[in-house]
Amino acid sequence: MFKDDVRDTKELILKIAMQVFAKYGFRKTSINDIAQAAFKSKGSVHYYFKNKNELFQKVVEKEFQLLRTELELVAKSDLNGKMKLTNYIITRMKILVKLSYISDAIKNGYMDYEYFAGKIRKKFDDEEILLVKGIISNGIINGEFEERDEEQTAYVIVSALKGLEEPLMVNIKCSECDINLDYMIQVLLKGIEKR
Repeated sequence: MFKDDVRDTKELILKIAMQVFAKYGFRKTSINDIAQAAFKSKGSVHYYFKNKNELFQKVVEKEFQLLRTELELVAKSDLNGKMKLTNYIITRMKILVKLSYISDAIKNGYMDYEYFAGKIRKKFDDEEILLVKGIISNGIINGEFEERDEEQTAYVIVSALKGLEEPLMVNIKCSECDINLDYMIQVLLKGIEKR
C-alpha cells in the first residue's frame, strides 16, 4: 500500500509540474510554484526530485516516452515503406510541436544542458534510428528502396529531422514550415527509392 501511495504522489507531482512548466516555462517556474499547485510542501517535492532541473528532465523524459509510443505505432503500421516513412516524419514533427516541454527546452536553450543532451536525447536518438532503420529495411525488402547501408540511412534521416526541430518549434506559426517539411520528405524519398 505504501509503495502505491509513494508512486501516486510522485506521479501527481510530475503531472502538476508538467502543467506548471507548460504555463510558465522552465525559467519562470520554481519548485515552490509546483508544490503550491500540487497542494504539497516544498519538502515533499524535494523528497522525490532533488531540484527543478531533475523534475524538468523527468517531464521531458515523459514526453519523449509519449512521442516514442506514437512513432512505434506508425513504424508498425501495415503501410508500404514510402507511406510509412512519410507518416513517420509528419507524425514526429507534429507531435514535437505539441509537446510543450520539449518545445520549451529547445526555445530556451535548455536542450544544451549536459545531462539532457547526454542521456535523454541520446537514448531517444538511438531508439529512433532503430525505428527508422526498420522502416528502411522493410522498404528494401518490398523493393521500394535501394539497397544501401540501412543504419547509415536511418542516421542521416534522423539527423535531418533533428535539424528541422528548432525552426518548427521556434516558429510554430511559420507558414513555410509545412512546405519545408513536405520538400524534405520528397527529397528523402527520392534519395532512397528504388529506380
